Amino acid sequence: MLNNLQRRELPKVVPRPAENRNGVIKVFTDADRTYYTVEDVMQNLGIRRAKAYRMIKAVREEMIEAGYLTPEYPVGKIPKRYFDFRCGEKGV
Repeated sequence: MLNNLQRRELPKVVPRPAENRNGVIKVFTDADRTYYTVEDVMQNLGIRRAKAYRMIKAVREEMIEAGYLTPEYPVGKIPKRYFDFRCGEKGV
């Protein structure tokens, strides 16, 4: 057994939240996301909001039928990799 003099006392480190983030550890940017929103689809393809929603819905249903996506995936969002592959933008 070690007595009190032989034990090393480690300093207590209390993590402090980043300033002005209300405890959020990392703030995600658009580049960090793995999905596109309706606004992203509108901007990438130059189409209106209604057409973007229809396109996301069609691609989402296609992915669910193929088994690449579960029905629980958020509506109105589409994975970037599949969308880029499907629309031929980056060709993953």
